[in-house]
Amino acid sequence: MSPDGDLSWDQQVEYESFLMTNMSPQAGSLNRGIWKLLETSVRGWTVQLNQPYTIYVGGVYGPGDKTIGNGVVVPHAFYKIVINDATGAAAGWMFPHTAPYPNLGNDLTKFRMTIAQIQQVAGVGYKFPANAKELQPGQEWPVDFGALTNAKRTKCGANAKDD
Repeated sequence: MSPDGDLSWDQQVEYESFLMTNMSPQAGSLNRGIWKLLETSVRGWTVQLNQPYTIYVGGVYGPGDKTIGNGVVVPHAFYKIVINDATGAAAGWMFPHTAPYPNLGNDLTKFRMTIAQIQQVAGVGYKFPANAKELQPGQEWPVDFGALTNAKRTKCGANAKDD
């Protein structure tokens, strides 16, 4: 679930972002909407602050989840946990993913959830740095999308994409 936009620095790596091992069924209204906004925001934070981040991402599964194709289960929610490795600042988001798949808007603060809640709902546990400190909703890192686009064009040249 690593976004293509993070991997365009190398053509082969970008091609590999489209392998099935990097995919999960996700409605277009989520993938091209608020999920894309969060992916782009994470990219902006790493570029603008020039600091490394650890990102945990996944689907939330449970009884009654829809299946497609040859029994591929469609998650009823998706989450992303973002940790600034340099400062320990961390934030988590969870998005509903149930039919009918609505447009969820562009207010990321509406989908902030504590990391403990995400881990409990998703049934997962992650390791965090000793200096980890969860940010309050609305206190996420600021993003200058124009600066992100310019930095990517400079670094990637002709291969750069704006997404």
